[in-house]
Amino acid sequence: MKILRFIFVPTLVLGCIPAATLRGQDAAPAAYATWSKLELSPEIRTFKERMRDGASLEAADKKFLEERVLPQLGLEDNRATIERVRRRIREWLIADIGLEKTQDDMNKTVLDAMSKLARDQAVEFPVQVNAMLLLGDLRAKDGKPWPQAVDALATAASDPKLPMALRIATLAGLAKHVEAANVKAVDNPVPTPLSKSALTAIQAILVEPLANDNRIPQDWLVSRAVMLLPAIARPASNELLGRLTKILADPVRAIDVRVRTAAVLGTITGKKSEKIVPAMVDSIRGLAILSLETEQAAAEQQRFEIEYRSFVGGEQARNAEEPALQKFISEQTCRRAAWRLTTLADALLSVDGKSGLAMLLDGSGDARGSGDAKGSGDAKNSGDAAKTLAACLRAGGASLDSHPDEQSLQEALVALKQSDQPAAGPDTPDTNTPPVKSPRAPATPQPDNPFGS
Repeated sequence: MKILRFIFVPTLVLGCIPAATLRGQDAAPAAYATWSKLELSPEIRTFKERMRDGASLEAADKKFLEERVLPQLGLEDNRATIERVRRRIREWLIADIGLEKTQDDMNKTVLDAMSKLARDQAVEFPVQVNAMLLLGDLRAKDGKPWPQAVDALATAASDPKLPMALRIATLAGLAKHVEAANVKAVDNPVPTPLSKSALTAIQAILVEPLANDNRIPQDWLVSRAVMLLPAIARPASNELLGRLTKILADPVRAIDVRVRTAAVLGTITGKKSEKIVPAMVDSIRGLAILSLETEQAAAEQQRFEIEYRSFVGGEQARNAEEPALQKFISEQTCRRAAWRLTTLADALLSVDGKSGLAMLLDGSGDARGSGDAKGSGDAKNSGDAAKTLAACLRAGGASLDSHPDEQSLQEALVALKQSDQPAAGPDTPDTNTPPVKSPRAPATPQPDNPFGS
């Protein structure tokens, strides 16, 4: 997931001048007004060649980085090209280093300087953000994310005192570490230090109280944190699952945050946590209905407003705004609803039928292996009912995708509400089966539809 881009102001003036040259310049300002001038200087090129050829990072080199090069990130004259400066630091200055120890020493120097700069409230905010992004950009000699940056990233990502945008930048860097560790081999566990640090940060993010004045960025932070869990917490502990289940059932949380949480629960819930699965299934059912009712309510409100304007404005207004001809639910809204339903369906049961929350329930609604001979689960929460609900959700999502209109949304809502009724008896029609829909011609894509047909 890409993160918000900010204008950056690097102050990196790296050049390896001989130690004798550096003496007497300790308190001098940056020798070069811009990064471009620095990069063209013979001093920086000499430094770069030495590092590439296997030289060690001496004390004078480190001092040069700290006092003359890295401060470039905060220079006003670099503000318009700050993103490029950060990229050049990552891809040119601290890349292609001869010795692994030298690479680590350079990374450590950058880590210390950028950690301090990112928390310095005296500098402009874009500089803080770019400093934090640079921490996530640090690479080891083998080209992978530098492991020693994990603790700093995890600490900052979970620090409620930091601005939300800064934490978002930090979490993006932490995500690079998690994703890189998971790409090598899915069957291999993520290294313990990474798993421990990342999981600690994520759990802290999950329990933070909602801030009414910062909801949108906080929703993004929570969603992104939750989506990292399958790589580091599978199967998850009951404590973590309990926190996620609360988010899933929380009506104050944004719908899409809850949908993504459901998707993750369908992946990280293990066989030893079956007893809390029925509550998850109930929440998924309620969330699906709520998501459609919310869109329907918005459409009804829009319809009412048009009818009211027509009534107040008289015949001329009625001719201009005929409610029957208005489209109250946009195609994009239907596509979003389709994504929500399909994602919730996958959380309950994968397309291949081999995984999902429904597979952790037996036919009576009890957790598999729970040992409850009396069968405490009810039919609505049985494995079969969960599979039926998944089929209903998937059918509704497919219908909304193929026919993105208000009729499809209403039909999906009716089917979901029917699936919430008690199981059919011998003389009762089976209400778990979605109603048969009258065939319709394929929807004609709108000219402004970014999703295509």
